Amino acid sequence: MKSVILALLVVLVVGHSEALRCNCGGKTQCSSRIQTCSGSDQVCASIRFNHPATGYFQSCYPAGGCQNLIRSGIGTGSCCSYDLCN
Repeated sequence: MKSVILALLVVLVVGHSEALRCNCGGKTQCSSRIQTCSGSDQVCASIRFNHPATGYFQSCYPAGGCQNLIRSGIGTGSCCSYDLCN
C-alpha cells in the first residue's frame, strides 16, 4: 500500500513540474522563438487577426481567452495544449 501511495505522489510531482512550451512570434514580443508557459489553464495559441489580414500572434495564452478570441470573430486560429503545437 505504501508503495502505491509513493508511486502516485511521484507521478503527481513529475506531471506538475513540466510546463507547457509554445512557439512565440508575430505581434508577441519574446526573448526566443520558444516560450515556456507559467500558471495554470494555459494553452498554446496561434491566432491570425481578420483586420488587418497580416496580423497574427503565437504564444502562451489563457485557455478561456483563446477560445473567446476565436468565437468573437476577431481572428481565426487554434488553441492547443501540448508542447509546440501552435
